[in-house]
Amino acid sequence: MIPSRSIRIRKMWLWILIISCGIVAACVGFISIVSIWIGLRHSHQAGSWVPVLGGALSFILVSWLFLLVRKHILRQIREEDFLNY
Repeated sequence: MIPSRSIRIRKMWLWILIISCGIVAACVGFISIVSIWIGLRHSHQAGSWVPVLGGALSFILVSWLFLLVRKHILRQIREEDFLNY
């Protein structure tokens, strides 16, 4: 049986992991939005679709990965709560 103190510490680290992943996803999302904005702002130049496409794809990919990781970690936290009772 796992002591309740180690479960609390593990849950704290899982929440820190979620927050850290959120900060990284927000930074990559910001860079993606800036890339899209630059591409749209320079639409009169040839190849302006490249930053728009790259920014959109990276934003979608990072958002999807963050949601999957968050869902997995939250499921682990809930399972530990269930086992505690």
